[in-house]
Amino acid sequence: MTYSTTSTTSALLTSVIQELNAAVEECAAAIHEVLSDNIYDHFNKSIPVAVSAAGPTATAWGAHRSEGGLLWATYKATCRRLGVFSGASGPRDFNAELFEPISKHLATGWERAFQRRLPSCLDNFARSVKLSVETFHREATQKTQELGTNPGGLSTLNQQLRALLQQVTQLPGIVRQLAQDLQRECSRNFTPQIQTGMTPAYEACKSDAQYFGCGIACDC
Repeated sequence: MTYSTTSTTSALLTSVIQELNAAVEECAAAIHEVLSDNIYDHFNKSIPVAVSAAGPTATAWGAHRSEGGLLWATYKATCRRLGVFSGASGPRDFNAELFEPISKHLATGWERAFQRRLPSCLDNFARSVKLSVETFHREATQKTQELGTNPGGLSTLNQQLRALLQQVTQLPGIVRQLAQDLQRECSRNFTPQIQTGMTPAYEACKSDAQYFGCGIACDC
């Protein structure tokens, strides 16, 4: 390989690496914007609402039966099971009820982010990568043919390009599936975190009847 060929290839590689780095940065910025607009901002707005609603929600668990409160046995059984119990009157999940003011406002943005906006970001990223790689290949091929050097290397480059473009085509689907798996795991972790925070209150409320109707409400 001549100095001219090496210099040309090096310049083309530098250019495509810069383009690929820019595509990664642009995709990361777009993903951050999607999460901020559709999830983080909704959290910031709904958390104060959930905090305000927590006391009345917990107080309602211990209200008189005529006001929709629970039987003492059901209440105590639910606290003993850290807020989750299914009895004769049906299933109850205190932790999910405390989280409801957030989940209610988060649902639309969550679906929009993970089902539509993030896949679009990944598709745009894949298109940018494919365009950069194809441009690099076209220019490298043209320069090699002009210089009349290393035809064997050109054949190898063609094979590598086909394999790389196949990987690029598959990339959005792979990353999208990973994102879906992660978001499902995240969505399942909200109420367990509330449950952990509520455990001292549940322990207090189940220990003695004197806490009935006030223990959880005070701790919320």
